[in-house]
Amino acid sequence: THVEHILEIKRPVLGSWDWKVLNKLMDQTFFLQTVTKDKPTKLKANMIVLSTSPKQVLFVISPDAKNIAELTAMNLTMSDLPLHSFQRDAVFLGEHMYSEVRSAHKLDKLSKKLGNERNLSNTLLYSMIPKNVANLLRTGEAFEPQHHDNVTLFFSDVVGFTSMCAELPPWDIIDMLNRLYTVMDFLAAKFNLYKVETIGDAYMCCSGLPENDDLHAENIANFAIAVKRCVQLVTSPLTDEPIHLRIGIHTGSCMSGVVGTLTPHYCLFGDMINTTSRHESTGEADKIQASSITFGRLTHFSDYSDHYNWTPRGLVDMKGKGKMFTYWLDSGTNNNDSVGPEAMQQLVEEVSSMLSSKTWRKRRYFARRRSGSTDMTRLVETDYNSMIADVEDVAKYMELEDEDEDDDDVSDGEKSVAKTDDAVSLDS
Repeated sequence: THVEHILEIKRPVLGSWDWKVLNKLMDQTFFLQTVTKDKPTKLKANMIVLSTSPKQVLFVISPDAKNIAELTAMNLTMSDLPLHSFQRDAVFLGEHMYSEVRSAHKLDKLSKKLGNERNLSNTLLYSMIPKNVANLLRTGEAFEPQHHDNVTLFFSDVVGFTSMCAELPPWDIIDMLNRLYTVMDFLAAKFNLYKVETIGDAYMCCSGLPENDDLHAENIANFAIAVKRCVQLVTSPLTDEPIHLRIGIHTGSCMSGVVGTLTPHYCLFGDMINTTSRHESTGEADKIQASSITFGRLTHFSDYSDHYNWTPRGLVDMKGKGKMFTYWLDSGTNNNDSVGPEAMQQLVEEVSSMLSSKTWRKRRYFARRRSGSTDMTRLVETDYNSMIADVEDVAKYMELEDEDEDDDDVSDGEKSVAKTDDAVSLDS
């Protein structure tokens, strides 16, 4: 059997096993491969010339493996390597390098995952507390209360929200508020506002803090006009008609600070918060009630005084404040590039596209039970209206049973009276 039927020289590249060619490459390291139908074995060899006449050479062969994995793929073990060969040291070195690379790759993946989780937690934290405040609290420092001279505040609530809560199941209320706040959050980010908090159906945001903004009144006015129009995309689950908001805006000064240790909360304090709330509560559906201070700021101390349409409302009696002169902020003019007629139409289309791109899943807060009582399972799986109907049916059924029992009592009494009459007749 010729050697070329057993081994194939991969490097250096040779045309054949010719003596003249092999004699020139006597000092080279040969990389061989077995000629088999199965998976070939990679080999490494050094050539030693035994004699020139006759021409005889000896190949000292060892597996060409860089680590244990490659040895295992060849169906070999460390014991198959020569005992005093450098190949063992090479395999050990290759295994060490492979382990280091694998560990480095794993650490890199963990580092990227940790970075993603850190970014996610930071995003969540910064959505609840201003970034500079969160960074101070993270380092263990206290956030000192700050005074803000020029701030414009926005308050709104849903008209008829109490009646909705009384007549609708909770998941419908939460789904409606989720859509409403999604629209308002989108607009608040667009007009560079800071969302303070939501309490039930009340939405509170401001401009001018935590960072100063010279256009705080303009930002809130544009936001209020946009909300007044875009909120028509959110329908009431009670009437299937667009919901209605009362909106109040006011400009003044306030304090900001962090209260609480278990769940720290960034809060605003000052008379302007109460005043803004009064402008909202004394407002009307689908209207924006602005204080005289905000009106003066936007008409006399602003470069954009011709961007808004106003209607004087007059004196309004506000609890704890007396009578205050207020204005209706109707709309933006054609000069307003943010909420003018053309800009508003584009904004409504943008908000509508945003809402349609989201997947709204019907929430169920009563878990479906697959085992247990049939009646309880049926009661849990039905919706709110079906539950009410079932309760009414049970009540009617109980009333019918009571009537039957009364009839039975009457018939039993008649029987007893009849028996008594018979007894009297017999005695007589």
